[in-house]
Amino acid sequence: MKATFSILSIFFVLLACQNKQDKIQPIPVTIPDATFRVNIDNSNTATFTFNLNSNEIYTIDFGEGSTHTDKLPEDYTKITNYYVRHHYSRNGNFKVILTIKNASYISEEQKNIEASNIAIADFSYEVLANGQVKLKNLSENKNGYYQWFIGTNALSNGNYFIHTTGREEPVLNFDLNGKYKIKLQAISGNTSEITKTIDIRNATKQMTFSGYYKDQKINIALDGSEFYYTSYVRDGIINQTIYTEDSTGVKSIILWKDYYFPFDTYLTKEKKYTLIRDFIKNNDSDVVELEEETLDPDLYNNIGEIYSKALWIRYKVKNEQLDGEMKIRLLIR
Repeated sequence: MKATFSILSIFFVLLACQNKQDKIQPIPVTIPDATFRVNIDNSNTATFTFNLNSNEIYTIDFGEGSTHTDKLPEDYTKITNYYVRHHYSRNGNFKVILTIKNASYISEEQKNIEASNIAIADFSYEVLANGQVKLKNLSENKNGYYQWFIGTNALSNGNYFIHTTGREEPVLNFDLNGKYKIKLQAISGNTSEITKTIDIRNATKQMTFSGYYKDQKINIALDGSEFYYTSYVRDGIINQTIYTEDSTGVKSIILWKDYYFPFDTYLTKEKKYTLIRDFIKNNDSDVVELEEETLDPDLYNNIGEIYSKALWIRYKVKNEQLDGEMKIRLLIR
């Protein structure tokens, strides 16, 4: 009897051991931790920091229409202080949602954050009497640094500016009718800029053409309302152009006039101005009248680009489309 009991005992012990070996031990699955921290720098770049395990997938909804989903690289089992960066291109309040899930659990946390550190340039303007324009700075982030650039359509290259200022809301006194480009840069950890074109129609001075255009008698301003005038002075060439522009922006040139004068790279602006003045006076038989003008230094303050004097030229024009006299102001740069 004892022998039988011993044999049975051994059998059940072996069976129990076999059953223990046959059981698959469960892999422990932890609940994900979606707790996160956020830091926003001066450029509106947010850094989101949280903990992440290898069996987890995370998704961040940044609150402005975009999301990001990812997981750890295969050779990592866990990263403490895992981080994701995201740049907010506009200022505002955003609801950020972090979701982390594994095979068994989903964890989520949300926070309302404020990203308001970048400058976003914008402005409006009011045209007052006698060509005066009041600029109103509407840029976001008023703690930034501002720079205004004023260009004239009378200079064909838009990179030349007659006026620059760092005042927040300047008042400008335009002396000549025409179109002007106004660019505002707002700087605050980033640089944002916006350009608008304004029309001046009530200034004290005006460029004109009087005579015949396509056999029709006209007396018209060269201010961009119907006829545009542009010019440039560069490398021994003075170019003056009159053109029209349709509603789609297609330009039609009706006058192209070039002067070629002796050029010297090392001439000062004053000597260059004198050379051009004397060259036009002595070499262009179409010139009826030539006058000099001292420019308003408050408006034409970008002396690195624009010489302090201009030439008013009245001369005869005759081609297939025009027959008359044109009066223009030539800026020297």
